[in-house]
Amino acid sequence: MGSQRVRVQSLLNDNDAPQYSPSPGNQHAHTSTQQAEMTTRNGRQYLTRYVHAYPYPCDDRELARLDMLSSVVHFHCLGGRMTLANFGARRNQARILDVGCGTGWWVIGIADANEKITVTGFDIARTMPPPEIAASNAEFFAPWDLASQNWPIEPESYDLIRHAQLLGSVSDWSQYFRTAYAYIRPGGWYEGMEMDWFARYDERPNQHDLQAFQQWYQDMDAATRQIRKPFAYDDSMGIFLRQAGFVDVRHRKYRLNCGARAREYYSSEGELKLATEMMEGVQNAMGYHEGAPWSGMSMELFTRYLNYSPEDVEDLGSRLCDAVNRPRNPFYFEWHVWTARKPLTPMSRH
Repeated sequence: MGSQRVRVQSLLNDNDAPQYSPSPGNQHAHTSTQQAEMTTRNGRQYLTRYVHAYPYPCDDRELARLDMLSSVVHFHCLGGRMTLANFGARRNQARILDVGCGTGWWVIGIADANEKITVTGFDIARTMPPPEIAASNAEFFAPWDLASQNWPIEPESYDLIRHAQLLGSVSDWSQYFRTAYAYIRPGGWYEGMEMDWFARYDERPNQHDLQAFQQWYQDMDAATRQIRKPFAYDDSMGIFLRQAGFVDVRHRKYRLNCGARAREYYSSEGELKLATEMMEGVQNAMGYHEGAPWSGMSMELFTRYLNYSPEDVEDLGSRLCDAVNRPRNPFYFEWHVWTARKPLTPMSRH
């Protein structure tokens, strides 16, 4: 399997680590997958070879959306940290794997602070940074099928394996975590981050907006169940991590507001400022009509499995963008972070 090398930076979970503020889509320009590997369907680009296995667009609009959401979480929910894993004495020799690395922004985002570490990225599409920014301490493998149980790395060789936003792409999470476990060294960590796209609210919502969120979520759930890659979040991720053999399993949950909340919800001006910046990030990712975020996620699924017309998908997506951008709308989503450690000595699995 071919690979591209790219310079990697390190921003670990250390108090003295420098803070990084990315600008998804412009600081490190997305390198589009080779056109020969792409097919256009209903105005969006998909991987020709993997369109049935990965029925989501792989174009610049979708890559920007994914990067924007991840950056909102890392720099507003996690306080600028790129990972919550604790490397301890191995902080200067850690090996890290990013599964489903996309544009490679997370890899680039931890660059320069510690050139002694090694970072690897796997993805189904070749959307990583161009080779002219290559360095010796990172590599990407693409195309790489997430369903594979044989990864092109040595067993028990990584201090951290992580992923973000893989719901809807994994058919068997139990098997996936067992595979990841085999490639983590004893004492190493797994970290998984996922969005729960069920729209919540704590004040009376606009009923037209609520109906749009409910329709989209229910149909995404139905379509992804047909391909046996569920999109809906649930807390079984913790169960699967423990069954794989991990210990010290911890779950953290963060709230991502779509609209501005009343001032009385916040205890300080600093907290209000942070919440406002986070809200603006969510609106940029999910309320930007030209980016077509909602219809992009659902176009192939809804037209192939649920008999939507492309126009119906676009209309629903436009309604959702309007809902996200509506002033003082009460909707929010939850972002979940799971961390777990591989024990130093093998434990019996249940």
